[in-house]
Amino acid sequence: MSNLNGGFNGGFNGGFNGGFNGGFNGGFKPPSTAANPIALAQALMTSREGTVNAGSNAVYATAAVLPPVGGSGQQLLTWDPVVRKQTLIQALLSVTTVRRDATAEGAPRIVLAGLAEDRSDRPITSLCRPTGAQFANGVSAVLAAAELRADRDLEIQAQVEDSWPFWHTLLPRRIERLPHTQLLFDLGVEVSTYLGMRFKHELQAPRPSAYSPQVQPLLPVPGHGTYPMGHATQAYVVARLLHWVLACTQATEGAVPGTSAALALVEQAYRLAYRIAENRIVAGLHFDVDLWAGRRLGLAIADTIAELAGGTLEGATVDASLDPQAETALAYEELLGTEQRGVAPLAAQTDLFTIAFSAALGEWR
Repeated sequence: MSNLNGGFNGGFNGGFNGGFNGGFNGGFKPPSTAANPIALAQALMTSREGTVNAGSNAVYATAAVLPPVGGSGQQLLTWDPVVRKQTLIQALLSVTTVRRDATAEGAPRIVLAGLAEDRSDRPITSLCRPTGAQFANGVSAVLAAAELRADRDLEIQAQVEDSWPFWHTLLPRRIERLPHTQLLFDLGVEVSTYLGMRFKHELQAPRPSAYSPQVQPLLPVPGHGTYPMGHATQAYVVARLLHWVLACTQATEGAVPGTSAALALVEQAYRLAYRIAENRIVAGLHFDVDLWAGRRLGLAIADTIAELAGGTLEGATVDASLDPQAETALAYEELLGTEQRGVAPLAAQTDLFTIAFSAALGEWR
């Protein structure tokens, strides 16, 4: 019984005293109004009543001077981040279109085109759809990739909806200190989603599980086509935009491998893009060719954003060979079809892209 009493008293006293003292000393304070919006609103009302100048109708001298309609795009940087992104998305989609190439012979070709300065329709990139037999031949590669599921499962699950932690861990600074760079990434990813879905709709390619019961995908099969791969499009647009930013600010081109941290970051970005995309094949949701189609589309979208930024690129170029998978991609060119790319300058129609890109570059200088 003495042992029981000792255990009870020790446990009760220790728990009560520790909990009470810790809670009282550290946590005894009035309820936070921030956690109660009604209380906060009442507090703000009483505070205003005690601080305003009664009877005053004074306004700031500058408040009545409105900026010109359609004026400088510098105003973009003053908006809420979500509004900045939405504004840039609309501006980019307004000068691009997805159409079928009626003159293409053989495999159907879908073209992403932009509005050129001479008002003509300039091809940005294009994709042809492989045949049903070619997709069927790709099933064996999907089944072979399934052997990696046990190793990649955590990555696959994490990347279903949010791959940003994987990108942010590459960067030399916290993403909170690179808000304009993140805006560029967000623009690329969002536009990739809209344009990619249009390509999927036009090309109408079934998923691997439609070809074989052996696939048994690791994740629920999405309710849209397999080709091109959306995750690849998004991942490669981020890698390429990062490459553009570093090319403009860190002199990646011509750097000696192994001596340039910026060069290493570019190469790792492309490797990460490939791994994120490859994980979708491992999961049984895509064919190999879907990845390379998404890569082509993502790179083209990123290059288009950079082109529309115009003078901010200061003559910089990106070396495609810095992508470790560049040579492998060449083996899929026949399946994807000869890429249509025009040379006429695109019509930006706004300085929004220049301003957004310049702000991002300023974070890396």
